[in-house]
Amino acid sequence: MSTNMTDGLSLSKLFVLGLLAQGERHGYELVTIAERWAIHRWAGISIGSIYSTLRRFCAEKEIEAIRTEQVSNRPSRMVYRLTKTGVETCRKMIEEGLGSLQFESRELDLALAFAHLVPPAIRVQRLRDRLALLVERRQQLAWLEESYASSLNSQDPSLDEFRKLRTTDPWIYAGIRHGHARMKVEEAWTLELINEIDTWNYDPISALYETTTP
Repeated sequence: MSTNMTDGLSLSKLFVLGLLAQGERHGYELVTIAERWAIHRWAGISIGSIYSTLRRFCAEKEIEAIRTEQVSNRPSRMVYRLTKTGVETCRKMIEEGLGSLQFESRELDLALAFAHLVPPAIRVQRLRDRLALLVERRQQLAWLEESYASSLNSQDPSLDEFRKLRTTDPWIYAGIRHGHARMKVEEAWTLELINEIDTWNYDPISALYETTTP
């Protein structure tokens, strides 16, 4: 199952499920964490929508309300936990997020917030998978960029189409150069992350990688 986190709702799901994977929480606690992380600024998650998001995920059987708590005269608060389905979804979303190539989405950045729930070997493997895809894309773009660059100074018939397009549609060449530059930056950053992420903390208490879930 691919979760393909390309919208705010999916990022909200990762945020909620990732926090609940670390233990039972009530909605106000999730809102407090969202505010502390300033998640609306970099992940596009509306803090005000968290309560409605919880209701939706309850309806989808990803989480469940287990009790209400009340401290002194404060309003009562519903406490939530992951269901078995939610555990599986959370695990898949974090792993897919760690391998994401969705540059305009922030799923990889948000997945990193929950990387401590994933065994180090799996973290590294997902990032290596991502790196392999980045290298493949960079090599393709490098070939295209070189073909366009060479076309103006070559009479090679195989470059005729590149030569024509560079004259009639120069934006294509500009876009290829932009894409190539981005791939190089993403590749270098991913390689740096691979070299350090296995040293990050691991929380084996999380239920995400247990063989059975109550």
